[in-house]
Amino acid sequence: MDYEFSEGGRQLTGEDLDRLEDETDLSFPKDLREFYISHNGGRITPNCVLVNGDYYCVDSFLVINSTNSSSDFRKTYDLLTAWNQVIPEDCIPVATLPWGDFFVYRTERDFSGQIWCYQHEFPGDPSQAMVRISDSLASFLGSMTAQP
Repeated sequence: MDYEFSEGGRQLTGEDLDRLEDETDLSFPKDLREFYISHNGGRITPNCVLVNGDYYCVDSFLVINSTNSSSDFRKTYDLLTAWNQVIPEDCIPVATLPWGDFFVYRTERDFSGQIWCYQHEFPGDPSQAMVRISDSLASFLGSMTAQP
């Protein structure tokens, strides 16, 4: 499926990502770095993926150095980590859903590169709060469809 991005942030460089990694102690895997250098977040069309009969729709991919606090990567990351491990430590937030949940990129060896949805309605219970969406960022983007 083809997709388009709009309302993204300014073009990023590898140095921008290096600086963010230094500030947050995160390490962006190669495919996630390439994504941010190509797109730097924004809205995607179409914007939904179908998983086990349920649609999970992207409101916005997080933008690095955004002036909009609801879509800014750093503000989102700081908020999630301030909540004292709301999401597992191996998760890098990449997008929001319309109702306040997050898509995250997993870095732990067993889940490396997978995209999961963190549902805030189940704090403290990862078995319910986390839903595996896709095996990779590329398959996540490639499976975008319109919600009927």
